[in-house]
Amino acid sequence: MNFRKVLAHPLFQYSLELALPVLGYLFLGWTLPVIIAFYFFDFLGSEFARHRRHKKVMEVNSAAEESVWTTGVVVSVMVFVLTTSLALFLMADMIGVSGSKPMVEIVEFLKEEGWLLLPLVLFAAHLKDKMTFYMPKKYYDYTFDKLMKNFYLEIIVLLLLICGGLVGYYYLSNTIDGLILLTCFVLIKLIFDFGLVRPLREKSKA
Repeated sequence: MNFRKVLAHPLFQYSLELALPVLGYLFLGWTLPVIIAFYFFDFLGSEFARHRRHKKVMEVNSAAEESVWTTGVVVSVMVFVLTTSLALFLMADMIGVSGSKPMVEIVEFLKEEGWLLLPLVLFAAHLKDKMTFYMPKKYYDYTFDKLMKNFYLEIIVLLLLICGGLVGYYYLSNTIDGLILLTCFVLIKLIFDFGLVRPLREKSKA
């Protein structure tokens, strides 16, 4: 298996998404604000890739309406803007509360490692979609109406989890060890992905 196929393999993708923040925290000096920023970039890339897939499913479903797809894109943008605004507000307030400088830490991360790491993660996600969705023509497996209905359920739960996680971090970061908070996040992500996202994906099939 060549390097390109390794990058595109779903198991590698998921393992990378889980392992990078943990390894960064343990060995690279990443702080929790840096990890939060990493996942926001990952979220943005994931939503972009998701709606590309949705559009392809729409194109092969003759009864699908483009306005439904457009509404889904608008919802994702609104969720991203809302959660990003909440994150920035809480981190800005933390400067006065704890004396930490989360925005400075994020900027330093982007300068030192993020400029290379983030494009690599996005490129790997693109390869995964190309080899596991577009090339095998998986878009024929899905019903557009079911896909969009399940998308709204997933994005609502995701919105609640992100907002809850940000507020929890704001109130608990000074009293609970960062590794414990990170472990809780990873566990919640596993439950979300395997308990909700995967079943909804199966229910979206024709």
